[in-house]
Amino acid sequence: MIIKKYDDVATIKNINHLVLDCDDCIALISPKWFNEIYKNKDHFEKFFDFSFIENFNLETDFIKVLYRNEFYLNKWLLRDDIDIDNKEFEEITNDMISLYDTKDFYDDLFKCKIGIAFSNLSMQKFITKVTILTRSTQNNQNSKNRFLYRNFINSFNKVEIIHIKNEEKKSDIVKDLKNVSIILDDELGNIEDYIKNCNNLENTEILIPKYGYNIVDDKLLDLSLEKNINLNYINAF
Repeated sequence: MIIKKYDDVATIKNINHLVLDCDDCIALISPKWFNEIYKNKDHFEKFFDFSFIENFNLETDFIKVLYRNEFYLNKWLLRDDIDIDNKEFEEITNDMISLYDTKDFYDDLFKCKIGIAFSNLSMQKFITKVTILTRSTQNNQNSKNRFLYRNFINSFNKVEIIHIKNEEKKSDIVKDLKNVSIILDDELGNIEDYIKNCNNLENTEILIPKYGYNIVDDKLLDLSLEKNINLNYINAF
């Protein structure tokens, strides 16, 4: 079976409850996060490789970050010509996280194609609920909430934002939701969990923004077909 790729979510029929991931779906966070790392590359270049790009420009080069082949930025950037112990890796990762873990991180993010598409879709009368499942830090949670309010300003009365705890899986929440029509998520681990652990998703559309790190393999596709779940891509640009 060939996975479809949607350009317009409005063409999907019989939908009412949307379950959406925020980061790198509704809000493109990793390009901005990489930009903050790049601006401090003198600090990071001992362990991170920036040779693939010169003079990074967030407005024109953001796609390069989304087409990376690793989900986690620290693993993607890690130099392969050095030895790094666990303590050093943890320290450089914490330094990287500190650039994201700020009280205003989401305040200047621009609205992206997918975010606008789902904002427009959420305003339709047949959409009864929008559940946003996302992991946040204590510092940036309010900033994320403000971004989501801006994105869904005309339908925010339908929106419920659930900030997932670190020990929780998103599937723990989804398995108890009713009438889920569409799930939007970019992380294959989450998608596999939905398919394996949720018995309420028959005929649900799981949409994946097609980036470099989330290419669906035959095993995951076969698993979705066994559960009568529709697994498809959505154009992000």
